[in-house]
Amino acid sequence: MSAQSHQFPLVFRDVCYGYDKRRAFLGPVSFELGRGEVLAIVGPNGAGKSTLLRIAVGLLAPDKGEVMMGGMSFAEQSTLVQSRMLAYLPQATPTPVGMSAYEVVLMGRFPYRSWSLFESSIDHEIARTAMETTATMEFADRPIDQLSGGEAQRVHIAAALAQQAEILVLDEPIASLDTRHQIELLQLVTRLARDKGTSVLIVLHDINLTARFADRVLLLDNGQVVALGPSREVATPGVLEPVFGVRLLALSTNPGEKAAWLVPDLDQGELE
Repeated sequence: MSAQSHQFPLVFRDVCYGYDKRRAFLGPVSFELGRGEVLAIVGPNGAGKSTLLRIAVGLLAPDKGEVMMGGMSFAEQSTLVQSRMLAYLPQATPTPVGMSAYEVVLMGRFPYRSWSLFESSIDHEIARTAMETTATMEFADRPIDQLSGGEAQRVHIAAALAQQAEILVLDEPIASLDTRHQIELLQLVTRLARDKGTSVLIVLHDINLTARFADRVLLLDNGQVVALGPSREVATPGVLEPVFGVRLLALSTNPGEKAAWLVPDLDQGELE
């Protein structure tokens, strides 16, 4: 059964994971990522966000519980099926030396190659479209190791888009981008979800951008799920202050916005 034919392309069922020195670190975590949904994972450093994503893409196997993709256990699916259904962009992406930006994006078509050693005209068309979508065509012929961090990040995002997966998993994709490109990337992600039905699992640090672009928010703290719900319900001082340990002010917002703008209350300092 493909993810397109299943209501929830990605499902966590009571997933737990631990390290050698901390056997009961993450979990239990349960959630369902709907088709065309943007689900943001937020929390302080060390909360378990990246660990959760690595479990979601199969880089780590849960100690307990199960991850389902397209209605089937992730562990039971072949690597080819996994790579066609899910695209993953980690925090730190290895930068190939000597490869052009276009060649890096074209690598996103690898799961669709036949026995031929060469990409098809369709592969090239999809790669070019991905670069146009991410405004990276101007870098096409430049070696990726000579691009700035933000430029290279956009190229890697284009490679993920070229994969045309039904599930997009992004770990802090806007961390090295300037404000304009942060907003443009999140607008792109929401368009993919809305127009193409792409399911997006994304780790973000900016609570205000999270509240405006995510459909739901999963708040982690010390490996535990503190809250899971719509942005308006999670992105509030009452929910976030105990987790982040700072007092927050909710500024007035325009009618119809998902949540109020939150800023640190510098006068009151940290919570006791």
